Amino acid sequence: MTPIVKRPGLDDTDVSFYRPISNLTVLSKLLERFVVRQLMTYLLLSSFDLLPSSQSGHSTQTAVLRYSLTYC
Repeated sequence: MTPIVKRPGLDDTDVSFYRPISNLTVLSKLLERFVVRQLMTYLLLSSFDLLPSSQSGHSTQTAVLRYSLTYC
């Protein structure tokens, strides 16, 4: 990551005026996507149920609603 000032003329001593810029190459980004896709496929389709289908990245309300609709 490389910090870059958001706009020219801003105070370069104030950290809030910086934004992070990724230094990763296109190849490393593609490799990361491939690995994540393979890992998620393995976890979701595994016969050991390593990642439950009720896993939620949403709010608590969404998770509770989804759980109640599925299991009640």
